[in-house]
Amino acid sequence: MKFKLNLKEKVTEVAEHVYDVVKKEDYAIRVAPKGIKVTKQRKTKDTIKWRSKNH
Repeated sequence: MKFKLNLKEKVTEVAEHVYDVVKKEDYAIRVAPKGIKVTKQRKTKDTIKWRSKNH
């Protein structure tokens, strides 16, 4: 029982972390037939400008 509860907490923590990462848009996540591809977005002048305005 203790193992199941701990596992549930870990899954919720990971889900929250993934949600935060996706919301920030630092990484691009693509679902392909071969699997999931995660790439880091390159900062451009436009994204730097809008991040500084929106915090």
